Order: sequence, then C-alpha cells, then structure tokens
Amino acid sequence: MAKKKTLSSEYKKARANLLKKIRRAEKKGYVFDEGIVPKIPKRPTLASINRLKSISKNLYKKAVKLDIETGEIIPGEESRKAERSAAARKAAETRAKKQAPQISIIDTIIERLQLIPETRVFRKKGTRAYYMNTGEKRNELINIIYRRIDEEGEKVVNAAYITAQGEIFAYIDETAHESDGDSVERSFVYLATILKGSALSFNEAENISEMAEFYEN
Repeated sequence: MAKKKTLSSEYKKARANLLKKIRRAEKKGYVFDEGIVPKIPKRPTLASINRLKSISKNLYKKAVKLDIETGEIIPGEESRKAERSAAARKAAETRAKKQAPQISIIDTIIERLQLIPETRVFRKKGTRAYYMNTGEKRNELINIIYRRIDEEGEKVVNAAYITAQGEIFAYIDETAHESDGDSVERSFVYLATILKGSALSFNEAENISEMAEFYEN
C-alpha cells in the first residue's frame, strides 16, 4: 500500500512538472500535439512515471514554433537552440558591460574643467583690456572636488554631481566662453559653491573671487 501511494505521488508530481513546462513553452509560442500528455492511468507504475519524465526531457522534439516575421514553421528543437544562443549572447554582452570601466560624472567634470584656459582677456567699456587668471580658479575648483571626496566619499559626491550636472556644465561653459568678465567671475563662484555643496570658506572664496557675499559666515 505504501509503495502504491509513493508511485501515485511521484506520478502526480511528474505530470504537474510536465504540464507546467508545456504551459511555459506555449507562452513563448511553441505548439504541441494534443495527445502529448498521456491519460492518467488507474494504477501508476514506475514505467508510466519514467514516460512522463522522458516526454519532459525531450519536450521540444515534439513541438513546432511559428516565426512571426517570416511565417515559417520551425522545429521546436531548432528554435530552442536559437533561443539559448541568443540568451548566451545577451548574458555575454551584459557581463562585458559590467566589466567595462565606468567613467564617473566626477571624471567628466574634471576633464571639462581642464579645458578652461590658463588666462582670459576681457575689456570693459572705456577701459583697457585686463587679464583674468582663470587657470588658478580652475585649479581651485578641482581642489574643492577632491576635498569634498575626502570628506564625504566618492559615491556620495558622484550622486550629488549627477543631480546638479546641468548647472555644473552650464557654468563651466560660461567660464570658458562668456565674453563679460563680471559674468565669468560670478560663474566661477556659483560653480565652486555647487561643487563644494555648501558655502565657500574664506580661502576658497579668495582663490575664486573677491565677492564677499559668497564667503562663509
């Protein structure tokens, strides 16, 4: 009696697994013969259980799949091999992307800052041209970035810069291309404040600009 119960339980389990596998395949577009799943016998035997397992193992040999693009009917095994190849390629591409070196927004900002020239020439109406040491200001901005990384950690700083990247890159462009000296001066101060994430210290403000309203209290 115990053996009959065990065989009955094993048969039900094998049949349920087979039906589940067929339903998953059908959702992907595979088509099977109507009689692929045997009728439930009155007395399950080891042979009937093994038959279900064999059908499950060789399921795609008994299936076909319609190619929606071409209208071609493809043997199930052939289609299954193509699916596995595509999945393997996708997995390989995903691994390659994860392994590829990632350039952080911090690196991009520093690269853009390094494009700011060493000096820029400006002229106010009715006065002679004057030179601005933009290289010194640029270097101070880079120092501010590194000091913030030391204090808060690269991950936190990177996230903050991603949020503010629109403003950061706009001010960098102004410092390099704006023709009005006063506007460039202000852009350096705004940029320094954003990169630091707080008000500038006296020394930082002095290195960036003489505009006292941007000093720390």
